[in-house]
Amino acid sequence: MWIADRRRVLHALLASGAAVISGYGTAAAAPPDQTALPLQPQGPADQAMLEEAVSAVLVTRSANGTGIALTFDDGPGPETDDILDILAATRVKAVFCVVGRHVQQYPQLVRRIVDEGHLVGNHSWDHDHVKWKQGTTAVEYERDLLRASDAINDAVPGVEIPFFRAPFGAWGANNIAARIGAGMGMTPLSWSRSLSDWAPLTTEEVIYQRVTAAQPGEVVLLHDADDRGVQERQRTVWASRRAIPAMQRSGRTFAWPKRNPQTVATPPGGVT
Repeated sequence: MWIADRRRVLHALLASGAAVISGYGTAAAAPPDQTALPLQPQGPADQAMLEEAVSAVLVTRSANGTGIALTFDDGPGPETDDILDILAATRVKAVFCVVGRHVQQYPQLVRRIVDEGHLVGNHSWDHDHVKWKQGTTAVEYERDLLRASDAINDAVPGVEIPFFRAPFGAWGANNIAARIGAGMGMTPLSWSRSLSDWAPLTTEEVIYQRVTAAQPGEVVLLHDADDRGVQERQRTVWASRRAIPAMQRSGRTFAWPKRNPQTVATPPGGVT
């Protein structure tokens, strides 16, 4: 379970000499003295140690085997129930990369996601456009991800969070956000096929065509909500309701995204 105490987190990162801190954020990883480390790194030397303490891992953008990985970003939101209904009807499992503040608004949807066998990914606390597009410090990335993970665990206590997807795919200078996420035991997850279903001018038919063009081994990026909670996602619902059965009829299957072995154990296999 994630621990919100940032002193534990920073101490674990700064004190560890391991490439990956598999116990990051857990009680087992906490040092005996949790008060010795100040809440913020005290200058460039501490900042450098923090960045070196976490793993420099590759960001994954492929599915396991020959399956296609469906991922839904920016939720949960009003259309999440519709997407879950479609996945239940077609017996497909997906990854929902959720925004922390939306989790607080719709905790029952996160519980449904987990109860129905889907995986949850950390997609930051609030999808802040300035912070993620322009970049920030290792400490700020860590604070943001930990806050989102805490919200997820408040909704579904003890749930595994196997993936982290950076808003806009912006991993920061030298992939520092990806390394922070990996240090928390989450595989940094990108995509190989973006459908731009969030763009107002992308029609439902275009979304359908782009989904059905996905090839085995790809990670497909869709959206079940708007990062700012303003736009609806009914075009994505319409396209998904038609595309997934069409893909199944053509013989294509679905799977989880690939996990980086440097983070934590591989989750149960995704099946159609």
